[in-house]
Amino acid sequence: MWGNLETLRKVWEFANWKLTREENNNKLFLGIDNWGRIAWHVAATWGKLEILQKVWDLPKEELTTEEVYNKLLLGPDNDERTVWHLVAKWGHLEELQKLWD
Repeated sequence: MWGNLETLRKVWEFANWKLTREENNNKLFLGIDNWGRIAWHVAATWGKLEILQKVWDLPKEELTTEEVYNKLLLGPDNDERTVWHLVAKWGHLEELQKLWD
């Protein structure tokens, strides 16, 4: 939420050391908060383009194509909002462009 890339990097290193690939996917990248959001939603909501990019880059070899589409790009939160809705709602044009690219 606060856009700290160094913390994200450390969490990623720790997760790779301690967790299995499946745990990384289910608990780190696709783990949901109380509002049904994954890290991808949070980065988009707060307009953290660097975090959005990092959260996209780190798991791209770990997640299946189906998970990328259904969880990252089109996955809804508890209010049925996707990342597309969130960046549009908050006017994060750079993030919207990054998603489109």
